[in-house]
Amino acid sequence: MQLNFQHPELRDAWGDLEANVAIVRPEKAEQPKGLKVKLLPFQQESLFWMRKQENGVYKGGLLADEMGSVVILTTIGDEP
Repeated sequence: MQLNFQHPELRDAWGDLEANVAIVRPEKAEQPKGLKVKLLPFQQESLFWMRKQENGVYKGGLLADEMGSVVILTTIGDEP
């Protein structure tokens, strides 16, 4: 409330972002066959996202959680 009081111009700073951006529903990767430890559901979601990023246009990404854990994913290939 104080922010809106002190800076009313920020009241609609995000505009119609919520109306124009679809909600992302997390998907889970399958348990890797060679991995002996069973992944937890959030780890399967992270793995799905990391694989998607690795194969996407950016060839990697940065995944962080609210606990401060950070995973940096990069792909090293023939192309610069």
